[in-house]
Amino acid sequence: MGAKASKLKVEISDSNDNNKRNYHLTKEFHHNETIYYLFHNKKNYKIDNKYVKIRILYGNKILEKFTVSFQNHDSYSIEGSKNIYKYSSINSNGASKIILNVIKNRIETITYQKSDTFQFKIDNKII
Repeated sequence: MGAKASKLKVEISDSNDNNKRNYHLTKEFHHNETIYYLFHNKKNYKIDNKYVKIRILYGNKILEKFTVSFQNHDSYSIEGSKNIYKYSSINSNGASKIILNVIKNRIETITYQKSDTFQFKIDNKII
């Protein structure tokens, strides 16, 4: 899947699916047996609730769902004068993870971390 022509995207929404935003794939890279997909949107999602729903989509088909809580951040870093807080969630079988980078109460980037052994079959095509 190349970043420019990919159908892979992330949909983020609040608890009652009212406020939705799509983040599009900007970069894909591999490290050991893990694939990382980096998603970005110019209009960042503002956090209004204690958690958000994340859906990994390929076209209009849902590959995975995550719920990310904003109760406690996993880590944070400082770049320039910005504090970047990281929140994450792991799927039920532990094969993939979603990481949200939050700056000033807005989700800047989303990283989807997937093991090479974790595959999806859509329309007889393995993704």
